[in-house]
Amino acid sequence: MKDDFQDPARRDALGPRQSRPQTASDWARLEEIGDLHFHASAYATALDYYTQMTDGEVLDALPRDRALPLLRKSVDAMLLLGHLGEADALLDEADALLARTTVMAAPAEAATLAAAFQIRRAIVLRERGRLHDALNLAKRAFAVLALTDEHADVARLQVVMGVCHLRLGRLEKADELFNDGLATFRRIGHDLGVANLLNNLALLDNVRCRWDRALAQLDKALELSQRIGASHLLPMLYLNQGIVLQKTDRLSEARSVLEKGHRLAASLGDRLQQCRLSLACGRLETLGGRLARAEELLLEGQALAAQHSFQREATIADE
Repeated sequence: MKDDFQDPARRDALGPRQSRPQTASDWARLEEIGDLHFHASAYATALDYYTQMTDGEVLDALPRDRALPLLRKSVDAMLLLGHLGEADALLDEADALLARTTVMAAPAEAATLAAAFQIRRAIVLRERGRLHDALNLAKRAFAVLALTDEHADVARLQVVMGVCHLRLGRLEKADELFNDGLATFRRIGHDLGVANLLNNLALLDNVRCRWDRALAQLDKALELSQRIGASHLLPMLYLNQGIVLQKTDRLSEARSVLEKGHRLAASLGDRLQQCRLSLACGRLETLGGRLARAEELLLEGQALAAQHSFQREATIADE
């Protein structure tokens, strides 16, 4: 089943899109409405609005300084929803646009514009399990952005590289990158980045079997996420909290947290976290002897992994 923003017939039937905008101010208003939904963590709805502008002739008519931010927001929404294939395709469009419009730009400017999209491409590669490719691309972007004032993007790259190293078992390097990123986000007052990195540090503590410390980091991340209204982070945080609780034999608490995360991921349209939570809930139900429910959840996770090319999760499902 496709989401609303992928279904033109359904999209055209909805109120805000019954008549196609005609003027530049109409398109600007459409983007503003998308931004409101984006900042409210309603990424599927935001993408519905953005997609009307990234389709074909509208995007071609936009000046570069408007088209590139629109593409970045669209890709970010896709990544937050776990739509890796769609994000990859839109990144190809961004690369083509950059190739057409930066021919006369200064080399440093062209490299900086490209690096912003390389961050996002590295995330796609990472989530598809291509960790070495993701690291190489992230390093290239980091070499460019580290010389600029784009501090949030530099910290984001440190997170991308840190997760790659964590999944490769390079814990010391992951620890270094996570703490460097955390320091940067705190220095620039980027609470969302801080919450995300507290989660990553909890993952590191989990791997090192520091259960109490991992739960403490996750509690901080949850409190901060709820305070700033970052509801899109909650499914991921509930997932990791549930996994740690399960490892400490607090199965009842783990089940409650995982089920809450599963429901929230489904309601937000976050297919990646929904997939991961389905698998985690399924494993927990297996431990509890609730085999029918376990099978249902594991099959749901397997189907989502196949549908959206979540290769890491597909491997977990097959196990």
